Amino acid sequence: MGEATALVVDFGTSASSAALVTGGQVRLLKEPASGLYSWPSAVALEGDRLLVGTAAERRKRSDPAGYRAEFKRDLGQSVPVPLGERAYAPQDLVAAVLGVFRDRAAELHGEPVHRLLLTVPASYAEGDPRRALMVAAGEAAGFPEVQLVAEPVAAAFAPVAGAGFGAGQVVLVYDFGGGTFDAAVIRCGADGVHEVIGHAALDDCGGRDIDALLARHVRDAGGPELAGTLAAGGADGLAGLRMRLQGAAAALYGIGGTTPGGG
Repeated sequence: MGEATALVVDFGTSASSAALVTGGQVRLLKEPASGLYSWPSAVALEGDRLLVGTAAERRKRSDPAGYRAEFKRDLGQSVPVPLGERAYAPQDLVAAVLGVFRDRAAELHGEPVHRLLLTVPASYAEGDPRRALMVAAGEAAGFPEVQLVAEPVAAAFAPVAGAGFGAGQVVLVYDFGGGTFDAAVIRCGADGVHEVIGHAALDDCGGRDIDALLARHVRDAGGPELAGTLAAGGADGLAGLRMRLQGAAAALYGIGGTTPGGG
């Protein structure tokens, strides 16, 4: 394995993506189950193992209590995440997702990849315990070397229409993801070394929160018939959970055919 080989993972609240970088060449990791480059940041318990991504999304139909997504926002909380009759620390669920990326990268590369570059919100400042939890998740997934990259900095590396950013240029990056909203001022440096001059973040303003507002609007505008249906689903805990998951999927994928963002 060359020294330049690394797995780069954009771990988002609702979806994640990864790329294998070897000798300056970039290969995006396609999820075998869906054929897409965007993997759901979701897990589901099946027996003694955790399913990840699309496999977890399929599993939730039969066992919604054993399914969980959007656990990135639970990082730093002491309360474990319940999955069926078990409970997991949020960083352990992050590690499960990263482990699937590790296995897929090893298949493509022909041998294990030891270096992980992992994106985190700019709000994860130095000293924030969530940084240590993300590093621990990467190590638990089998990466001896884990480096964190602020999401707005990673976005500044992305190809742009027209001429790219030159050294010394200052740009404003908005990062609206599934769980957070970040705005950062980035100074582009030479040799691809960018600097975060300043940033502000809202940890409670992401796609997840927009979904909640939309769900509230649908409930309020649906009239007595819809209210009665939702109340009936809530009478049975498992049935109510299944209905909420199905409703969330309809809101995400059924309106305009869009897919959720990462972030």
